[in-house]
Amino acid sequence: MATRSENEFRDLVNLSNQIPIKLPDRAVCQSCGTVIFKQHLYWPDFIVPTAGHLVEVKESKEYFSLARISEEQRDRLEMWDKLSEKHNSWLFLEIGEKPAPNGRSAFMIPWCDFTSIEREMIQVGQKSVGKLSKRNMGADDMFRYYRLDWIKGVGWYPPTVHPWRAHMK
Repeated sequence: MATRSENEFRDLVNLSNQIPIKLPDRAVCQSCGTVIFKQHLYWPDFIVPTAGHLVEVKESKEYFSLARISEEQRDRLEMWDKLSEKHNSWLFLEIGEKPAPNGRSAFMIPWCDFTSIEREMIQVGQKSVGKLSKRNMGADDMFRYYRLDWIKGVGWYPPTVHPWRAHMK
């Protein structure tokens, strides 16, 4: 069953007349019939074939821990970015559990930009990020250039200057 964030990411991509493909959360071993769960497959959540994007979708009620992105997921996203020589790996991050836009924020972040921000966070000892934060910078500040707008009846939508807009046809 898809999460709320996965459904909202799918809606965002559908706005650009593209079809995101959800990569499976499990597979069956062809040799022994054992079910292999996604944490052993290392795939990001979605591929958008018409644009060549790999997208990892994450959500958090209050604070998003950087450790929730596995090393294997990181490797796949990094490799895809290097192979494509463009921003083709993305992180769709949604933080908050109350109704959007005030109780929830969403960000569509190019993977290479996310890893740069993440390095800065780690340097100051920050291991997670919340929507708003009293101690550290919150996601609304830290990822402000990648924040999506909420349009009632439509869902999340990138503002005019958002890098995802270049990929919308």
